Amino acid sequence: MAMICLIDDGIAGSALPPGFVAGGINFSGEGARHTFQADEHSHGTAMARTLHESCPQGQLFVVRLLDQYGHLNDIDRLDWVFGWLSEQRQALGITLICAPLADNALHLDDDAYHLSLLARHVASLRQARVPTLMPAGNRNHLASDEHQQGMAWPAILRDVVSVGALAADGPPGLHPVSKRLAARAGSACATRLLARPGAPGQTSGATARAAGQMACLQQMQPGISVQACVQQASRPWTDPHGQTWPVLADAMTPG
Repeated sequence: MAMICLIDDGIAGSALPPGFVAGGINFSGEGARHTFQADEHSHGTAMARTLHESCPQGQLFVVRLLDQYGHLNDIDRLDWVFGWLSEQRQALGITLICAPLADNALHLDDDAYHLSLLARHVASLRQARVPTLMPAGNRNHLASDEHQQGMAWPAILRDVVSVGALAADGPPGLHPVSKRLAARAGSACATRLLARPGAPGQTSGATARAAGQMACLQQMQPGISVQACVQQASRPWTDPHGQTWPVLADAMTPG
């Protein structure tokens, strides 16, 4: 059984099919530990719907980390949560982590973060065949040119499966607000997948779509490595500028 851990602002269990939500915990600092619920319009609920659409046979464990406004008020809490997941993943049966978190920067490498506690936790989970999927981030049109490359933190971490967004409809194309970073010789950091977004849209919705597809592969091939899972979930696509990207090989992405 694929067990997806969603780190977000909570979910409305009533908005999801019975049996899909296996449990959850609240580390947001708001309310009791067992109150991981949110309303049906929450970011987490939209993510959970797309995860279920993409992998209806899987299950969901919810970590409510963001407050009711979608803010992470204590960055150190993210380190702690990933440490907790590293310790508890086997007991909870977690096989994949989907964490739609991103800063506003355009990072080209993870040199400043590679030895951080979070990076070490993500690397340890990856070694245990538990991928961490995070969005490459959404671009502020006023802050940078849409052709300027770079990704948000924490997606820039080399052991994260970073996900950018394709255009929501029509022929394959890059989403105008999606951050992305092409693979380069000598660099360990790059956008690992591009996907058409489900709800809640943009790179968060693309991350949910990719996480669901990778969870389906885990269902079919228990114990599959993160690298093999990414490779099997993707196919190459060349954009109009001649740059080749790995795109999600699912029914939502036309050839």
